[in-house]
Amino acid sequence: MEACLRQRVTPSTPYCDANRQKLSKAKSAGTFDGDEELWRLTAPPIHMGREVSMRGLPRRLVAELLYCVQQRTANGVRTVGHCLRVICDRLRFLRCETLEDPEATGLKGHNVSLVTTIRRTLHRLGTTPEEESRRAVWDLVIFGFGGTVDFTEIRQDTLREATRIWAADDLLRRRWKGGGRTLQRQIDAMVELSKSLRLQREDRGQTVALLDRRDIVAFCNRLAFKTENGQLSAQQRLCMARTVRKVLNRWRTLGLTGKGEILEGLRADFVMRPVDMPDDPEDTETDNDLPDEVMQQLCDNLNLLEEMSSIEVRVCTELLIDTGRRPVEVCRLPLDCLEGDPDCSPVLLYDNRKAFRLGRRLPIAKVTAAVITARQERVRRRFPDAPVLRAETAALTDRQPVGNQTHLRQQHRNWVRALPKFLVPIEVDVGGELVTKLLPFDKGKIFSYAYRHSFAQRHDDAGVKPEVLKDLMDHRQLQTSQAYYRIGQHRRREAIDLVAVMQFDRHGNRVWRQVQGLLDSEHVRREVATAYGVCRKPTNVAAGGHSCPLRFRCLGCEHFHTDVSYLPNLEAYHADLLRSREKLMSAFKADDWARAEAMPSQEELRRVRRLINRVKADLDDLTEEEQAQIQQAVSVIRRGRSVMLGMPRIGQPLPDVRPPTEEDYVSSAMSAGRKADGDRRRQRVVMAINTAAQKGSRITVSGVARQAGVDRTVLYRHRDLLALVHAAELEPAEQDPASSASAVSRASLQANLANTQARTVRLSARIQQLERRLSQELGEQAWRESGLGAPTDIEELQRTISRLEQRNVELAETLEESQADLVAAREANRELTRTLNQRGEQSGPGRARPQ
Repeated sequence: MEACLRQRVTPSTPYCDANRQKLSKAKSAGTFDGDEELWRLTAPPIHMGREVSMRGLPRRLVAELLYCVQQRTANGVRTVGHCLRVICDRLRFLRCETLEDPEATGLKGHNVSLVTTIRRTLHRLGTTPEEESRRAVWDLVIFGFGGTVDFTEIRQDTLREATRIWAADDLLRRRWKGGGRTLQRQIDAMVELSKSLRLQREDRGQTVALLDRRDIVAFCNRLAFKTENGQLSAQQRLCMARTVRKVLNRWRTLGLTGKGEILEGLRADFVMRPVDMPDDPEDTETDNDLPDEVMQQLCDNLNLLEEMSSIEVRVCTELLIDTGRRPVEVCRLPLDCLEGDPDCSPVLLYDNRKAFRLGRRLPIAKVTAAVITARQERVRRRFPDAPVLRAETAALTDRQPVGNQTHLRQQHRNWVRALPKFLVPIEVDVGGELVTKLLPFDKGKIFSYAYRHSFAQRHDDAGVKPEVLKDLMDHRQLQTSQAYYRIGQHRRREAIDLVAVMQFDRHGNRVWRQVQGLLDSEHVRREVATAYGVCRKPTNVAAGGHSCPLRFRCLGCEHFHTDVSYLPNLEAYHADLLRSREKLMSAFKADDWARAEAMPSQEELRRVRRLINRVKADLDDLTEEEQAQIQQAVSVIRRGRSVMLGMPRIGQPLPDVRPPTEEDYVSSAMSAGRKADGDRRRQRVVMAINTAAQKGSRITVSGVARQAGVDRTVLYRHRDLLALVHAAELEPAEQDPASSASAVSRASLQANLANTQARTVRLSARIQQLERRLSQELGEQAWRESGLGAPTDIEELQRTISRLEQRNVELAETLEESQADLVAAREANRELTRTLNQRGEQSGPGRARPQ
């Protein structure tokens, strides 16, 4: 026999005793086909212990199996002997020459995962990235990454090929192993574009030359529809729009739209414009950090985690909590990951593999260092001969390594599920009053990466500066670190109180008011944000900023106020006014009335300059420490600020002259259904408002939404309904006409109280001003009567000097204005010259350029 190494029973017998008995049993059972020569070639050997015999297999097949086993061992994967033995016996029975033979398909039922891994390993052997990039499904291991990407869902052949070319170019810019997941998400965005083209166009988007602006608008509307129905989140919609814009622009920079290329004839308007990009989600603050009560309960039950899994999983979890590192960084910590600073403070050494920044240093507490030291001693006792070890090498069981992230997440998930309910204090609305109750916390929010968010939030609450926290999180940009934590209400209140002393009205005069309750909803809804300040006009506030009778000319309105945090917006608005004026004064064809209406007035320019100079002058009067505090408070306020003036973000589609299809009728029916559902919700909201007004109960947004059975976001999306709620809240409750008592509402009492407090502040300031003037007058009178005053001529010279200094200041302001006008004129001249040059290039060499 080919596969047997045993001795024959007798020289005349070609079999050993075990194989002779096996053949006799096969003949007796009727399973022997009569071809004894074939049976000697395909029969499996008599296995001994853990040995795997490959005798009787072709040399190429033996080499393939040995190569695959070596690759699995190099990747830290264990190959079970009896599974490989079954595969070898099956290959010997099928008489396969290689694993790629059609006969090898019979291996599907034999250890599917092992066979799949072996074939994938053989596929990667000798395959180059150029060959892999021509396939519809890529194995990213060939490119140096992990996972696969699938282009088959992009049904348009031309777009699929262009996307593959872009993906091959984009992979060269990625360095960390998880880049494949990011690439697949970007390809999913192109899949959404492909689905939109397939649904909206008669040719299903196969003709590239016919793609135009209407298809982009239809794609944006599709994303908005899916977001409204909950199929996509606002963040996913934004990421998809950004990805499509990047890919479409990259197609052109790669030259794919040139003559003779695959995208030849693609129109220039098939591109995502800035107006097509959706707004950032209104709530940009992350809430992935865990409350203190949850963290305390988790730390108290670490012993249970060790009992359910192992001490190594507990060590990894403790390091995640204490250091805030990523799970992949903790799982791949080397054995000698602990060092000391010159002052003997412990420092953790780790590799930031996501950003490809190796050898990073993180100061840690001595308690955390003790956990690492104990683990080092434990690993050295277990592996005394290993010079360098990672967490992956410390085996938890015979099959699963500790350093595997999947195993760590699974053990952590099982531990969280086994814990009792997490109760956290939350304020809820009960009968119109806020009551603190202990409610269960969602266990789905407790995952290994949430400890990194909790690490950032914990340090921010402790007052760590943002630039220091950026270094602790090992980020290159401060904005990346700011996405991991949210600014608490007390810090916002302190920042607003600090900036409140630097408030100004439209004339540039200092305005002081009480801002203790500025963050409360009762005060926030009495003002609305504008481009460079706030507006307190009641009708405009009730309409959410969409009912300005002056058409956003805030500098001429008495309800406008601004502060130092809007200084960059004021400077940008001033520069925009200068550019607009220069463009309108240039060779621009327009009617006189339209030009006069659009021309910025000189008074508006002077008022903006005066307001900017006043804010800067007051800032210069402060000390360096006060200026630093103001700047830090401004950064806190500007981060949580969002201005929405109601301008459309997506251009309206052009009229469609194509005949309606069945899909169009289905879409119209869906639109009609959504409109009817929206009308029913509006009716329920109006009825809830009227019912609450008749009962005389307190009217709030949450109360009306709960009574109408709708979500609060419905009221915030429909500004007219929100205005009705606010108007009903301000109106007094209905009373008996026979009653002589006047109708007084809570809002009116609060307004009277606020007016009284403001009047008290104004009167106090006026009294102090009069006292200072009286003191000055009495002092001057005593000075003159004593005969110690300066002669008349000296006083006249002093007045002349004051007039000249004032004249000097006015000339300096005039010079500054002239310089600003000159800069704006130069910029407008450059734009006009660039426009003329572009028109000349478009007219061609045979046409005369316009004079």
